[in-house]
Amino acid sequence: MRKILSIFIILLLIIALTACSFINGTGNDPNYGLWVAVNVEMQGQTFDASEAFDSGFTIELKPNSKCVIKIGDVKENGNWKLNDGVFSLQGKDLELFGTLTNARLYLENVLDTGMNVILFKDGIYPEGLKDTQGTMSSTASNDIEKPIPGVLAWWDGEWYGYWEATTAYGDYEEYEDKRFDCYVVIKVNSDMTATMYIWDENIDIATAEIAIDESGGIAEVGSATSEGGEAFGAALKHADWVIMPTYEGYEDYYKNVWYDDYMEFNGYLDIDSRNAMDYRIVLRPWGKVWDDMTADNRPPSYEMWYLHNDLYKLPSVFDALKDSLLNGKLYHIHTAFQEGTSTVENKDPGNDTNSEGGDSSGNDNPDNGDGLLKLSFEELQQKIDEIGRYIANQEGDKLTYAFVVELFGKVEGKFFGDGDDFVRYIWYASDEGGSVVTFTKADGKLMYSHASTSTAWKP
Repeated sequence: MRKILSIFIILLLIIALTACSFINGTGNDPNYGLWVAVNVEMQGQTFDASEAFDSGFTIELKPNSKCVIKIGDVKENGNWKLNDGVFSLQGKDLELFGTLTNARLYLENVLDTGMNVILFKDGIYPEGLKDTQGTMSSTASNDIEKPIPGVLAWWDGEWYGYWEATTAYGDYEEYEDKRFDCYVVIKVNSDMTATMYIWDENIDIATAEIAIDESGGIAEVGSATSEGGEAFGAALKHADWVIMPTYEGYEDYYKNVWYDDYMEFNGYLDIDSRNAMDYRIVLRPWGKVWDDMTADNRPPSYEMWYLHNDLYKLPSVFDALKDSLLNGKLYHIHTAFQEGTSTVENKDPGNDTNSEGGDSSGNDNPDNGDGLLKLSFEELQQKIDEIGRYIANQEGDKLTYAFVVELFGKVEGKFFGDGDDFVRYIWYASDEGGSVVTFTKADGKLMYSHASTSTAWKP
């Protein structure tokens, strides 16, 4: 809550610059006087305002639309308006909205923090109202220990950022020193656990179970550790991920001031002695502008996608992915959200094929099969080697998508990714792993380009 309080104070210092003016008139309006914050609401719970504002939060409403807002020792002037019970307070860079009815001033979603603030005249409940509007923090009937207000709210929601492989070996070597945009949804639970869904435009990256420690980390939003789930097809164990977010104004031991709303964590994918990858994931809340970071610390598509046509201002990452079709791309949506996102263009690109898995024409792709082979992983690798012999014998013109389908036992591949001039499908071996095959688009056909195999990929 101290973070929320600091946001209030910073913005309140700007109120004196306001040029806006609303005329409420003069006279003996019963609403004139001092309004005192009594309760705050967040995450469906109600708390005493003192838990959010140590030294109090008041608004004094005066004639001629004038008002004075005071938080602790900070006092600034503002302007207010009341129209049929709808209350607004506006400054140059500050807007507060709510209702003023039945001697109760209710400010909604204050400064986009998700927090509602409830104020009463002189801090006194009107007669008969206390029983229904009293604080729940001391009378709630459930036995769940309530988190510090604002901690869970900070984690919950949608995020945007990037992942990169800092070192990679074997099948993952192609990812080394490359950076990819990624999208995240965190769904929190009241017991301080959460599920973290991470994906990029090609694959599900992770479905991770995390535990949030409200007193851990270096910032007042706590920290988190992985407790289960999977990442890049491998199991996540306790503390494989240690997430210690920061926020603007935090100064560490070395006098470094950290970014606003920022989390960064590392992981290690170890398939076997020949195939491994160290990776790093960097995230900020969806809608956050990264202008306080240098260009080389932003997601690779930040300029041309995130900022393009103000996509970051859309209400969710799903809306932006749908809108991103204006760039001519189809984006993968995490499997957990496939249902209920029918309005979002996802992994199913439509079809234009015959029963034998014909070639693509125009912008359409073949039917999206399940990619489940009767071949073992070793046999699958042998088939990939066989394709290599066709290329070596200068018979690469045979290697259409339909030919590869036949080679793999007439099994349609499962769509894995799409670009302006390529498309990827994945086939899963019967015992473990699989192969991602990239085809180029040429003359209405999909022609084999290259393949990657890994025991990490699972249906």
